[in-house]
Amino acid sequence: MNYNHKKGFIKFSVFNYHFDNYIFGAHDATLWQMTIGANGVKIYDNYGKANITGAELSLNQNWNEFLGSFTTVAYQYG
Repeated sequence: MNYNHKKGFIKFSVFNYHFDNYIFGAHDATLWQMTIGANGVKIYDNYGKANITGAELSLNQNWNEFLGSFTTVAYQYG
């Protein structure tokens, strides 16, 4: 859903993604990294099916020809 104005716009959107064979990597603190500078070790696991749902709101305001602002707020679940 969009609302446009000569000095900016507002945009709102919702989404839902469905994944089969979703593979997720999680850090395992019990393992030591073997590469210098690495940030730990991840273990990857297949979680089967996954749903990610969320919404996003974007606001854009042009104050004058030189100054403007843009803000986005998002929420995700899943």
